[in-house]
Amino acid sequence: MVMDADVAQVESTAPGRPGAKVDRALHDRDTVELGGASLTARLTPGHTPGCTTWTMQVAEAGRMLNVVIIGSPNVNAGYVLVNNKNYPQIAGDYVKTFALLKTLPVDLFLGAHGAYFNIKDKLPKMGGATNPFIDPAGYKAYVEERERAFERELTKQTADARTGDAVSFDIAWDHVALSVPNIAETIAWYEKMLGFRGTVRSGQPGARQQVADLRRGNITIEVFQLPDAAPLPESRKNPTEDFRTHGVKHFGLEVKNLPAVLAELKAKGVKMAFEMRDTPTTAFAFISDNAGNAIELIEHKAP
Repeated sequence: MVMDADVAQVESTAPGRPGAKVDRALHDRDTVELGGASLTARLTPGHTPGCTTWTMQVAEAGRMLNVVIIGSPNVNAGYVLVNNKNYPQIAGDYVKTFALLKTLPVDLFLGAHGAYFNIKDKLPKMGGATNPFIDPAGYKAYVEERERAFERELTKQTADARTGDAVSFDIAWDHVALSVPNIAETIAWYEKMLGFRGTVRSGQPGARQQVADLRRGNITIEVFQLPDAAPLPESRKNPTEDFRTHGVKHFGLEVKNLPAVLAELKAKGVKMAFEMRDTPTTAFAFISDNAGNAIELIEHKAP
């Protein structure tokens, strides 16, 4: 008899597997009658998907004692808790197991291996004034220690997995590129409105496009003018509508005192695409350049 989740592995004839015949597949809370005793199977997965802890009651000295026979809460060497392709929910199953084990009533503490409950120390004490296997405190301490060991291993494997995904190189922002209908007009607009300085690159033999660089501080905008390029669709000029289409939506420039900036730009004739919106942490607005490209101006407020 084994839990249903372990049947396939128990019956497997692959190398190293038992190849046994399972006569009865158990489910959580199923009972098994054995020699006048009734045992209840509790699913405590993790060690295996169908790892089973048994509970029962026995009478001793005129009282009923709760017995817990722990299957295994151990994370064996080589167990994969993170990104386990064969057992994806393994870590979550261990968490469920520890939650269940901490709720079980226990007087007599036993387990699948004698080391779990210190059988070597307890066995010589049998026949004394008290039953050494009546050890609820030892059960609680064992479960807590095994849970801490699981959490340490999970933390380590999680960190190792993140390290494996780490990027080993640095990057820095370089530029944004715009295609425009008239490169000279675009240079003039960015110089007048936003204080950029434009430089037209020397043409290459046979090149059909003109290219210019707009620079202000560490910000660079690369501008292209290509004959017969399609105009920017009207929907792309409206930031609210443009979000309905996938792709790059706009670029943002941080400013100080956004209301004053907008007042200056409006006095120069800038076209507003989205009026200023004020929030507790930021204020932002969108303007359109001469080609209709959306530019966000944003002010981050001090905490």
